[in-house]
Amino acid sequence: MSTEQKALDHLRRLIKIGHYVEHGRLPSERALAKELNVARSELRKALATLEAEGKITRFVGRGTFVGSGPLEDNALSSGVFASASPGEVMEARLVIEPRLAAMAAVNANQQDIDYLLLCVEKSNQLVNWDSWQRWDSTFHRTIALCSRNNLLADIIEKFNKIRSLSDWKKIRGDALSPAGHKTLVAQHRAIANFIAGRDPAGAASAMRNHLTDVEQNLFGDHDITYPLK
Repeated sequence: MSTEQKALDHLRRLIKIGHYVEHGRLPSERALAKELNVARSELRKALATLEAEGKITRFVGRGTFVGSGPLEDNALSSGVFASASPGEVMEARLVIEPRLAAMAAVNANQQDIDYLLLCVEKSNQLVNWDSWQRWDSTFHRTIALCSRNNLLADIIEKFNKIRSLSDWKKIRGDALSPAGHKTLVAQHRAIANFIAGRDPAGAASAMRNHLTDVEQNLFGDHDITYPLK
């Protein structure tokens, strides 16, 4: 398989699972080429193919967007999701995501598991908040998709969008400390390994412990400082 085809397949997968969300802006060509480990010339060919397929749209001076371009209206501007506090979101995640992890351990296929493990390894290589945020959101959305429950997967995607808003940025900070990064990656790896091992109880427990730790770091005292996921 050519480098261009590998980049194309990878971008299609990232768009499909919501790593780059509908109507969201893609990173710059330089950043994408580095992330995908391809030459910019090969990346441009892959982007041209995606544009021809209608999966992305390029706007001069504005960037490249998934789908038809940016929405004028924010999908979270009204309703219960617009008014949800960080505490409410964490409570909801603790109810839903352990169950999703258990379902993923039962329903995920090998391709799903391979990509979940790739998400862990990609996040292990990161040193800044924005990159961590993208791969962290992808990790949790991938688990939701592995559950084969599209309704719950859509809810997780809304949680991901809420966590990118200004209120969350104020309380989580922007510094990803080495100790915190190491802890988060280890927790993600444990969840992924339980799913790969087809252990629903272990996956649910690891996810619950992970989210509880994140919640304590957000709202209570914690020995290790790292940003909210």
